[in-house]
Amino acid sequence: MFLAGVGAWVGWLAAKRMAVALPGINHLLVPYNVRELLVPGLSELVSVLGLALTVYGMANGPFLFFATRRRRWLYAFPLGLVAQGLLAWCLLRLAVPIESLEDIVGSPVLGWPWDWEMMGRFIALNMAVMLQVVGAALCVRVIVTPETLADFFYWILIRVVLAWPLHLLVVQWAATDNLTELMAWDASFLASFTMATGLFLNCLAASALSAALSAVGARRVLLGLALSALAGASVCYWLGTEQTIVKYGQVFSAFQFLLSADRAHYAQGANLMIRFGVVMLTVCGGLAVFQYLSWRWLVSLNQKMGRRAATPVA
Repeated sequence: MFLAGVGAWVGWLAAKRMAVALPGINHLLVPYNVRELLVPGLSELVSVLGLALTVYGMANGPFLFFATRRRRWLYAFPLGLVAQGLLAWCLLRLAVPIESLEDIVGSPVLGWPWDWEMMGRFIALNMAVMLQVVGAALCVRVIVTPETLADFFYWILIRVVLAWPLHLLVVQWAATDNLTELMAWDASFLASFTMATGLFLNCLAASALSAALSAVGARRVLLGLALSALAGASVCYWLGTEQTIVKYGQVFSAFQFLLSADRAHYAQGANLMIRFGVVMLTVCGGLAVFQYLSWRWLVSLNQKMGRRAATPVA
């Protein structure tokens, strides 16, 4: 985690130096929604480290649930997602401006004391995201270790059970329209399902790529799965997002809102597609890098357990 945080900080500093050397590159290439997450000044290091640690924890959280063959840990993963969401909230609360968190989960509307309402809404949103990350890792683990297929079916059951409650908490009862206005079909359950499926496929592509690079078997199958899942994720994102949003006296799409450099100059045409491709590859590649050591560890663990099982008892 420490190396991930330091690496992210060094990368950010390098990007800043490049922005000084090449005026305007930061403004042109980095979406303003991302720039707003970082606190300027001396707190910038805290922001970068906090974000890096949060992403690293989300990427590798699944491996804590199925690192061993003892399924009682996997069965407890819904509660584990709540605990992970609480930890992620604490990191982000220290790392990013409160305004950025309010943009995501909305300003408090229930009159609860302290940050309880925002924290609860964030944990629900984080749970919806982490559910897809866990499922993607479990799916890839089935390819690496076929006897774990039952675990993936258990995840499907949990996803079905939680799908509607999470839609109510995250979308229908949202305290802000900053997310729901970006979803197609008036932010219906179908839109939530489509976006969740896109996120699952996105994470599946990253996990398959990471596992393929971790010297496991079925490398061709995993690489083919990564490419297919990435294409499927792109289709789901396109179908699940709103194409016509009227706001700020302008008309734009959800992709334009999320990927443009600023609100005065929305990306269009080839520029928008390039930005989308860069973001997809960055998310997939970044998640694959974060999971690499965990997949290596899991493969090594499976090999040791396999050797023990093959050793005859005297």
